[in-house]
Amino acid sequence: MSHASNISIPARFSFRPYRAHWNYGWGEIIGWAAEFKPLDRMMAPSSGQISEVPRIRALGNLLGGGDDRLMVRISSPATAPRESYDLMGLYGMFVRDSIDVEIDRTAIPSHVLLSSENRSNSPDIGGREFDVLTSPIPAEEGYFQRLGAEHVGKNAWAMRDDFFNLSQDDDSLRRFLNRWGQWNFSFDFIPGARLTGPGLRVVFPHLLWEERERLRDALISSPRAWLTNASPLTFRQVDTRPYFLVERSYCEDAIKATITIDHLASLKFGICKLNTCRKFFERETRQKKVYCSQKCAHTANMRKLRAQEKKLQSKKGAKRNAKS
Repeated sequence: MSHASNISIPARFSFRPYRAHWNYGWGEIIGWAAEFKPLDRMMAPSSGQISEVPRIRALGNLLGGGDDRLMVRISSPATAPRESYDLMGLYGMFVRDSIDVEIDRTAIPSHVLLSSENRSNSPDIGGREFDVLTSPIPAEEGYFQRLGAEHVGKNAWAMRDDFFNLSQDDDSLRRFLNRWGQWNFSFDFIPGARLTGPGLRVVFPHLLWEERERLRDALISSPRAWLTNASPLTFRQVDTRPYFLVERSYCEDAIKATITIDHLASLKFGICKLNTCRKFFERETRQKKVYCSQKCAHTANMRKLRAQEKKLQSKKGAKRNAKS
């Protein structure tokens, strides 16, 4: 008896997210990480007087805090005017919550810190601010201990479509995260970050938008490029049909798993060619479809006709002027 070398295993996909309440916050650059003592970088209080720490470059470099790393203060929540966050004394403790974090400069928005700037030509960069999203971490939750995921599963494909088609603004991203849950396992979305105070998750919106472009490109590009490097789906056995379960609880992980599943199913996707739409959509036929709907196709066609008519009228006007 011959057996097929390729097999199909039925499995169920489960997306039960960890919820978090996201709000507005901001980051403020304190200075280059190499300017601070390593011990003070590790133990700086969240109320933060780190700008007054003696500047010792040599010791700072011992723990990797060089010219490519920065000390940043993340403040939250933004439920009151930003000016109120600078209140000190008795009332300041109720309106301000912050953490100090050491991060790589690549995590800072390019309009805040230019690529040409370094510790030699821009030694004083303190006070520069940029927007972030923050979420408080419950006291009973630790780095290796998450509060339970939701009991009711959600549709990971609906979440992915929602993310791919979001308007690129902080409020849309905040509402998306509040609706669907935590983005990834980390307390934050800062590459190589070392937190010096507990209490907050942090998302840098510009990094999430960059990640969105990479994920969208992965889905509309060749399956081979993704599938040869994708993380395994990791099945778990259960005692009911179909007996195998793929579970995800973070939005990023769930989106990556759906990309893998859709590539394995040979599904095709595209981004609407209409520049005022750019909606992400599934191609339901083998024919190459460049617009997400008949409405967008009609709009694009009408714009093309109007442009051609305008060009024709312009040529006729030029001929009349030449004759006269």
